[in-house]
Amino acid sequence: MDDDIQRIVDGLAGPEDAPAVVDPARRRVSAGDTAFVACLGAVLHARFGSADVQRYRVAVYRLAHLLMFAPGQDALDHALRLLAVPRSYDDSSDRWAAEVLACARTPRELDAVFADGRGEDGEGGAEELRNCLVNELVLRGADLADLPTASRWAASAHRARHPLAWLPHALHSFEEEAEAISHSADGSAGCATSRSFFRTRSIEVPAAQLPAPRAVEVTTRPLTRALRTAVNTWEGEPNFRIEARVFEFAATLYPPYVPSVLASLDLACLEGLDPQEKWVKTCEPGELWARLFWISANAGTREEGAYGRLAAWRTLAALCGAPDGASADEVGERAEACHWFTFDAATDWFSQGVSGLAVATLTPDGRRLAVLAATAD
Repeated sequence: MDDDIQRIVDGLAGPEDAPAVVDPARRRVSAGDTAFVACLGAVLHARFGSADVQRYRVAVYRLAHLLMFAPGQDALDHALRLLAVPRSYDDSSDRWAAEVLACARTPRELDAVFADGRGEDGEGGAEELRNCLVNELVLRGADLADLPTASRWAASAHRARHPLAWLPHALHSFEEEAEAISHSADGSAGCATSRSFFRTRSIEVPAAQLPAPRAVEVTTRPLTRALRTAVNTWEGEPNFRIEARVFEFAATLYPPYVPSVLASLDLACLEGLDPQEKWVKTCEPGELWARLFWISANAGTREEGAYGRLAAWRTLAALCGAPDGASADEVGERAEACHWFTFDAATDWFSQGVSGLAVATLTPDGRRLAVLAATAD
């Protein structure tokens, strides 16, 4: 072991002082000595690994971050070995690592991560890293067909049991507007802008309203959980509220009549609605998916890209009434066939903050209407 490593670690009074190792590690990386940083991380873990101290854990993450962005295959190998350290105390560390790797390295460099024995920590823990990394690469436009090792691994039978394996291996057409978070070598992260996601279109409301078909609420607890999957990251935010409900109709509900029917459903989010207000617009499923992904992957207690992608798909599936066990392709086809609406009602239910979502989905047969509204400061 390098004497400098022993001297640096011996100079730490306790795990709270661990961040002091980052500057000398950065200088070594600049000089091309990535093995030094990997060894430093291992020695640091050997001394303080049992300590539940946030400053020590942050230091380990920063060492791993340095290695992930350092050039060369050796640096990547060292980074993969060091990532076993945070994996030992943080179940979500692989989500973060996959997101950073997808920003730090080219897809061809990362193809090697999926080779047998690469990135293993002795207990198969790197499988979670690989599952996340496949989706981080896809989100950033990588074609798995150009990555033979990753492609074979993604199609392997043992992976089918992982929840992320349900996701498609290429971006669906309505995922193309996704804005994945960006990590930089200096440690900063760029969150996708909470832009106006909906290029809305006005609804031509018929001059003569027909009697609305009779509505029956069919909301269940499992359905509520599925609908709110993508917005759960807002839970705990100030003034967080959510309304997730599903209705079925005895006769066909036609899209132009959705505004009047929504106003008649006794929704909490629409209490106090001005009936003269033009508050419902049509939208496309891709616009909604982009918004759901932004919320789940970037907002509140965010899920990171891979699980944010899964959360957006699950909410989309629940909105369009996809049956249990439906494949991603089936959900995508159903979503494209549905009628999608967003509404902006000036009621007291909605927070005055910048975070909000209000959508409704009508199935192609006009017999099912799902509503999801969420707000937070």
